[in-house]
Amino acid sequence: EPCAVYVIGIGGEWTFAEYALSKGCEVHAYDPTVELRARHRRSASRMSKTHFHFAGLGGSLIASKRTGGARAADSINSYGTIDEARLMTLEEMVARRPRGAAPIRVLTIDCEGCEWAAIEHLAHNSTAAEALGPVRLLMIELHVSPSMIPPTPAQFAAVFDFLLVRERFKLWSLRTNDGYPFDQNVADFLGVGGLAAGLC
Repeated sequence: EPCAVYVIGIGGEWTFAEYALSKGCEVHAYDPTVELRARHRRSASRMSKTHFHFAGLGGSLIASKRTGGARAADSINSYGTIDEARLMTLEEMVARRPRGAAPIRVLTIDCEGCEWAAIEHLAHNSTAAEALGPVRLLMIELHVSPSMIPPTPAQFAAVFDFLLVRERFKLWSLRTNDGYPFDQNVADFLGVGGLAAGLC
């Protein structure tokens, strides 16, 4: 069966994309890091059935700013400068697929905190949530460090309620990631709740 894999957040790491290609899937890789743009484009050009998009994932705030004509200031994370003007919601990414394209069967998200607003947006917008319909495997790295884009309490709850209860994804694997030393901290409300520092 034809399949497409969407990789959101690359950071110079193509291991999973290469694995997906070996299984016959088409890969769409997204990353809005300015300093890595040329490197990502070169890497994708050397792989068959791989499309690099200089764009990233965002939530409702991104959509509202675009509608209002405002441009958010660029932000910086461990990988470099994020071009905020290149962020889009998941349903916008899906809408840009060409007619007749293979369904998105696998979605991976590792974007240094963008996941919270992006999933919150889907949780509050049933039309937008349809973008997850064809997805059979979702791999998402959840970032809780204040040095990235930490979740609000509402976002933290929304991610688990939306994905595990409403969308009925099943938890298949779970592991922690220490990350860089300067990212090894947790949002205050999670620390008060008992989540130990040392994660990102």
